Amino acid sequence: MKFVRRTARAEPDQFTLIIRNRNSGFFSNLNLVLNNLYWRLGRDGVRAAIVDWRATADTPQFSYGGEEQENLWLWFFEPLPFEYFPAARRDSNFYASMNITSNFAYAAYKLNRRWRRGYNRLYRRYIRVRPSVREGVDRIYRSTMAARYCVGVHYRHPAHDSECLLSYSLT
Repeated sequence: MKFVRRTARAEPDQFTLIIRNRNSGFFSNLNLVLNNLYWRLGRDGVRAAIVDWRATADTPQFSYGGEEQENLWLWFFEPLPFEYFPAARRDSNFYASMNITSNFAYAAYKLNRRWRRGYNRLYRRYIRVRPSVREGVDRIYRSTMAARYCVGVHYRHPAHDSECLLSYSLT
């Protein structure tokens, strides 16, 4: 039996997936990254991924920086830690599977333990929040939230109200 040593060299049919932001909120875009890692990494030649979030005039709901900034992902997170990045690249700003967006997200978060575990593994392996962001969050917590009861509210943009399981109007 002959053993062949595999190297970290990219094969011709391998490529790096460039995950771009959509015209949506922060966590929708973070879910987009995890969704692409979960469903595309290791399949159809995807060997690595780079996240590239850029604000443009066409993405007014992605309001975490201006058009003059470079990659906004790098403001919040470290680059994804892959050993090598094949030179061939493909872009995507679509969900590889719709199970984490729209009406499906609520059910996935609440009822699908297998999905949550898989996404949690990916998050722990690939996503690294920048230390400056963690320090800022800790500073806010210590100065205004520690030893207090706090309530968090998520306001869904009216353009996305059809994505809720129960839609209603506040007016």
